[in-house]
Amino acid sequence: MKRTWITVKRGILEPKHRFALGELIYLFMFILDKTNWESGVIEDWLDQGVSEEMEMPLSTVRYQRRKLERLGYITTEQKQHGIRVIVHNWTNPKEYTGTKYNVKNPSDNPSDNPSDNPSDNPSDNEQALISQSTYSQKSKIKNQNKIVIVFPESLKTDEFFSAWEEWKQYRNQIRKKLTDMTQAKQLKQLEKFGSSIAIAMIEQSIARGWQGLFEVSEEIQHKHKPERRLPDGV
Repeated sequence: MKRTWITVKRGILEPKHRFALGELIYLFMFILDKTNWESGVIEDWLDQGVSEEMEMPLSTVRYQRRKLERLGYITTEQKQHGIRVIVHNWTNPKEYTGTKYNVKNPSDNPSDNPSDNPSDNPSDNEQALISQSTYSQKSKIKNQNKIVIVFPESLKTDEFFSAWEEWKQYRNQIRKKLTDMTQAKQLKQLEKFGSSIAIAMIEQSIARGWQGLFEVSEEIQHKHKPERRLPDGV
């Protein structure tokens, strides 16, 4: 990244962006570095190419790009040869006029769009603005929609609870922490197998270094009542 120090300027360092971006800062800096100065747009963005260049998992690139869009920093459009990335409130670093490009819904919330006069607002040259109030509102909505983990009746045994905690610890150790959504999905699928088979599946994945839960081996199946297969990739 050879141009970012010119492009970012001072706005991105403000606390509201630090709290909103968090771990997203690295991908956002990469986006700023690749953005066309005159238009504030990246043409033909490819998640796979970015994944290789940044040495970041493809799933992480996709997740973080979509989260940047949800937070209001960018907009993406699917094109024939890739994705068009539009950076909101972009200012051309060569002009130093404070003129903004790609302003998103400026009439909806004037407080999110500072005055066009740089002298009136020292933060006017910052880009991809998101107000603290908007971020707080998104956080409240996220908390309201938080997924509650419920254990099915067929899995409510002390042995399974112990195995499930071991599974969560294992996923943390390999830096693939289980999200609430993933836990809910896996528990729903394991419900079909019952406690003993579910425990065997967990033990098998840990022993073999797998990230997902899969059907146990034939030898183990022979010792238990046949159950339905858990779809691959859960």
